[in-house]
Amino acid sequence: MEHEELRFAIARFDHYYDSVNNKGQFYLGMNTFLLSAYGACFIVIREKEILSNPGIKLYLIVLSIICFLSISVTLFSILPYLGSSNLTSGKSYIYYQDIASISLSEYKLNIHSANKEKVLDDLIIQSHSLALGLKFKFKCLKWAGILIFLEFIIIPFFFYNLLQIL
Repeated sequence: MEHEELRFAIARFDHYYDSVNNKGQFYLGMNTFLLSAYGACFIVIREKEILSNPGIKLYLIVLSIICFLSISVTLFSILPYLGSSNLTSGKSYIYYQDIASISLSEYKLNIHSANKEKVLDDLIIQSHSLALGLKFKFKCLKWAGILIFLEFIIIPFFFYNLLQIL
């Protein structure tokens, strides 16, 4: 694989990282809305003295716990992935933390002294590392989505039981 193909792959990974962040923001927004709705339900139910019903309490507690878990997993998915460094051959030519950790003159020297083989090796390592980060992030998003789906399965039962009491 040549430099251009690896740069294309890295650019696609960057797009996927944006996608993870967008989905994460959507999940966080949805969970924030749902958690607020659970809180509002709790206040209304408490005022109407329905909380003496253990089933309604249990539904609200379970839904809130699932919501908090989904928020936590989503936050893990949108944390910056910092596990990328070219440790085998010194500092990376393209990884921002390695670049920022050296002086400008040292970075210029590294760039000017780099040959195609070193740069290609660095691109391979960086693209692999980015792929590992994406795999982790999408796995977290998958679990957050499953938890949200679980909430949507439980919510109708909660409202059905609530309407039976009202």
